[in-house]
Amino acid sequence: MTRRSHANPDAKPRDPADAWEDAVVKQCAAAMGGWLKGSLHLSRPISSLTKVEVETLARIAIHLWIVEASNRVNEKINPVEMRKLKTLLS
Repeated sequence: MTRRSHANPDAKPRDPADAWEDAVVKQCAAAMGGWLKGSLHLSRPISSLTKVEVETLARIAIHLWIVEASNRVNEKINPVEMRKLKTLLS
């Protein structure tokens, strides 16, 4: 079965930040799915998750988002600014 593209021919080109966000969201979802498979074995509905389990999923997503955003900043910053930032943060 093939998927048909529903792309709008008149649509503006996507901002690279949007593509990056989409990629990070997919990584977060994969990390959350991995946790669900490993911890809960997906043997019950998601609506039955406890508050602690939902908070754990949120922490996974937040941590991954922070790591990816930090990596993105590191890739864009020039070496001089990076040294200044490291000095400021140490």
